[in-house]
Amino acid sequence: DVFGELVDLYNGDASEAGPPGGTPWPGGGVTGTDTPNTARGGCNEASVRWMMGEDSSLGAIRDMWSPTCKGDPDRALSPLYESTCCDPGFDSGGVHFGSGVSNHAFAMLTDGKTFNGFTIQSLGAIKTGAIWYRALSVYLTPASDFNEAFNAFVQAANDLVGTTPSDPRTGGPSAAPITAADVTQVTNALTAVEMNASGICALPPAPSNDDCAGSVVISPGLHDIDNRGATNSGVVADETQCAGTFLGQVSRDVWYSYSPPQSGTITVSTCNIGGFDSDLLVYSGNCGNLVQQGCNGDASGCSNFTSTIQDLPVTGGVSYLIRVGSFGTSGGVGQFDLSFAPGGGNPIEICNNSVDDDGDGAIDCNDTDCAADPACSGTPTEDCSNGVDDDGDGQIDCADADCSSSPACNPVSGDECLTAVDAFLGTNPVNTTTATTSSDASDSSQCSGTFLGGFHSDVWYRFVAPQDGLMTASLCGFVDFDSDLAVYQGGCAALSQVGCNGDGSGCVNLSSIVTDVPVSAGTEYMIRVGGWSETAAGTGNLEITVTTGSQENCTNGTDDDQDGLIDCEDPDCSAEPSCTPFPGDECNTSLPLILGFNFIDNTGASDSAEGVPSCSGSFLGAMSNDTWYDILVNQDGLLTISACDIFGYDSSIVLYSGSCGNLIPLACDGDSCGGLGAIAQASVTAGQVIKVRIGASVSGAVSSGDIQVSLQSSSPENCQNGIDDDLDGLADCLDPDCAADPSCTCESLTGLVCVQGTGIEVNLSWTNGELYDEIRVSRNGNLVAILGGTATSFLDGGGFAGNRVYAVTGVCSQSQSTSVCVMDVVEPSGFNAIAPLITSNFDAATGIGSVELDLFLSENSDNPGFPGDTQGFSLSLANDASWVTPVSVTATDLLQQLNGSSGPDFFTENIYTDGINVGVVYSFAGNNIIEFANESAVVHVSYNTVAANLVGAVDNVVTPLTWSENVGPVPVENLIVVNGTAITLQPESGSITLIPELGVAISRADCNSDGSFNIADAVTSLDGLFNGGLINCVDACDSNDDGLMNIADSVFSLAALFNNGILPPPPFGSCGIDPTDDSLTCEEFDACP
Repeated sequence: DVFGELVDLYNGDASEAGPPGGTPWPGGGVTGTDTPNTARGGCNEASVRWMMGEDSSLGAIRDMWSPTCKGDPDRALSPLYESTCCDPGFDSGGVHFGSGVSNHAFAMLTDGKTFNGFTIQSLGAIKTGAIWYRALSVYLTPASDFNEAFNAFVQAANDLVGTTPSDPRTGGPSAAPITAADVTQVTNALTAVEMNASGICALPPAPSNDDCAGSVVISPGLHDIDNRGATNSGVVADETQCAGTFLGQVSRDVWYSYSPPQSGTITVSTCNIGGFDSDLLVYSGNCGNLVQQGCNGDASGCSNFTSTIQDLPVTGGVSYLIRVGSFGTSGGVGQFDLSFAPGGGNPIEICNNSVDDDGDGAIDCNDTDCAADPACSGTPTEDCSNGVDDDGDGQIDCADADCSSSPACNPVSGDECLTAVDAFLGTNPVNTTTATTSSDASDSSQCSGTFLGGFHSDVWYRFVAPQDGLMTASLCGFVDFDSDLAVYQGGCAALSQVGCNGDGSGCVNLSSIVTDVPVSAGTEYMIRVGGWSETAAGTGNLEITVTTGSQENCTNGTDDDQDGLIDCEDPDCSAEPSCTPFPGDECNTSLPLILGFNFIDNTGASDSAEGVPSCSGSFLGAMSNDTWYDILVNQDGLLTISACDIFGYDSSIVLYSGSCGNLIPLACDGDSCGGLGAIAQASVTAGQVIKVRIGASVSGAVSSGDIQVSLQSSSPENCQNGIDDDLDGLADCLDPDCAADPSCTCESLTGLVCVQGTGIEVNLSWTNGELYDEIRVSRNGNLVAILGGTATSFLDGGGFAGNRVYAVTGVCSQSQSTSVCVMDVVEPSGFNAIAPLITSNFDAATGIGSVELDLFLSENSDNPGFPGDTQGFSLSLANDASWVTPVSVTATDLLQQLNGSSGPDFFTENIYTDGINVGVVYSFAGNNIIEFANESAVVHVSYNTVAANLVGAVDNVVTPLTWSENVGPVPVENLIVVNGTAITLQPESGSITLIPELGVAISRADCNSDGSFNIADAVTSLDGLFNGGLINCVDACDSNDDGLMNIADSVFSLAALFNNGILPPPPFGSCGIDPTDDSLTCEEFDACP
């Protein structure tokens, strides 16, 4: 939009970029944050310097100075980062939340701060911005992780040592160069936010209460939660018991046990202390027979989607199991509170909670009441890995028969490099379910962007290459878990990684493939197979192949068949999918859709050039990597396109009618179904071709899966079932078909008129048939307003341009009557940007001259809603730098009178040798508008001539003034904003005619022509006036340039010399042609050539 463009203009195009999946760069989707104010210390202070989006309708969404104030992590090893940014299935791996880390580093470098043991000295905004820009534009890619980003930012700073970055506000050099000391501060800031740390997103071990059987016994009070390393217990929750609270997956759940000493109620709560989006459940029974008693997803009034189960009745002495899990698939760190309110009766001793519940002075098993309790009798179970004879049978750990089935006593083949399993060409079985995790390191930078994980529960294979060639080791589609895969050379004590992969392109289950590893006959290679996370383990096969290079591999950048042609240049690759245009990548190559399920895959698709329409009430985002489809409708009905079944894909959908060159949006959606998936619906008619556009709201995100296409046919309207049966966009009594239905009888309103007003606003007016209970206004079947029963008009400012069906319904005593109007809303466009046709003189002897002109705006009187209420504009005007260059751009009186004569809230300009651009917002609060019913000057521009190119000119020079977006490094469109809508201005270009001034060169006020200005010149002037003295150049004696020579000129000169009067006009102090057209003569002037 134009306002975002204006902020970019002010900041000199402060670019931002960032990969999906964990390393978003500063900005997080909001440009123009680095604006002047004072630094902040903590949350909720008055300064907004580091708040992002604080002036938007949503309010601030990021805090770069204190990211945790807005729920974002401030360092990479914090529990908050692990809970929000380490799961590719949540927030695309933290593309929004994870921006806190790099945002924090940027803010600390700009203003200086002490954090995490480091004191960072301020570099200021210009130096920091220059370093960030170089790193983003030269070194970083969408696949870069934090460790790679650390190196990129430090390298960018080193690159710039000794250079002075430009000030984006002026285009000139800033105050100071970047130094080696600045590089140290960059390193300190990045280290403080742990961007170079190892183990980012490495999960801790599973906690002891990971499963129901290991539940921790607790008493009332606060208790810590850490479920980051927990696994999923798989117990199915009954969400109907807490419907409407958004109970999630209860993933990474941990368990606790509580036995109340007497009957009463308990309250279990993570409200405001949970630290992550929690799910909370309470059960009675035992782990083999759980009976759910209560649940909660998001409790009312609690931050971070935390949970509360309030006043749950419990029975004294009964054991209750408390289950705490995550809404999504990632865990976190926090606390929960358990409180108990007794309801009467005598307390009893609970034998396993370390509390004297019955008050007899004896605790747990020391109390005789616990003599028969299982917690105080029986034989301990043997722990098979602690080196202790737990059950007292004389056998320790694996020597005890009780441990015969323990994984700790049954080592897995290939569990370590030294016990690697021999692998061969073809299929090799994989089973990591009981493997442990090796300590050997892996290098994720070798396969950056593939989401290499922690190689959990890994197994090893030894492969001896039977021949020279290129080896491929593949788990792609062959295993049932999220895998990691690496290939090494060398022995186990000196492994050298030669290839790796996390998620192979197009591989199901996030499985892996390493391709084109050069191998030599007889050489031993180690292959390592592991899981991305601690919960990722399973079975399948490892496929190994070795090619000799006789066949061209079309994707490895190598001339495999030695014919001099590489990859897609080789005719052998003509049928390779990666060498053919991506199907459906653009509107004009759209693919067909059919009713039912249709498989889609946008891996490899590019971003289409078509704009992304606004989508009220839904978030379309970037519409990245979009693909296009057609469906031919065979009957009237309601068309539904759903991507809800593509799990984890933040999709966006737009439905269009029309052709590729003239697309008309019908419907759109960004996140109306679970997992941020999209579903869009539109009413269609038989024979209509609908264009379907599907993309990702997050830049660069790709996925594949099935979309569902359905078409609901129409039927006669049932006036009492709440359904739009005939699919005309109107349900029940809103439908005119029900006007005679007894349930819809109501005196109808009449005379409904719909008229387009300002912009795309529509004014509705009508006459009421009676006093209604209420009046409802619908647009295209969607209720937009409920008015009082006496209303007779409504202004609708929403919706798209195009066809609209308005229904206005009077409701009375459960009956209603509807009037309908149909109209086409036209996008307003008749605004003009006008550059003048102007003439100006210049000194032909020196080429020196100046030009002053105004730029104008106007609106055509036939424009819909004329005159429109404008809120701001941006202008970009080019000139020929051979003849004139702009020197200043200022607001005219029309703009200066805004906001109580304080001028517009936002006015910024850029001046280049070949043009100017300017951006104006009248009022951020929307309190000021300007109407251009008449042509009005808005901007004043001053130019100087390019003297060197005009010296000695004798003919007029005409140079154009052209409206152009291509002025300066950042394209600026010529737009005007009307009611929040950006409208392209119609250009009326102009020109400057430069007219040479020919004649005798003089220096004004040098009346005696001696080359200087002093009292002798005033004496000479008076002598010539009153004593008949000889004056060769009367024009030079015209000191005040009024076209006359009289005593006023002598007085003017004496005042300038002795009374601090104003200096004579040009040419003064140097030689030049008098620009004033008058009758004064000059026969000769010796002081000028």
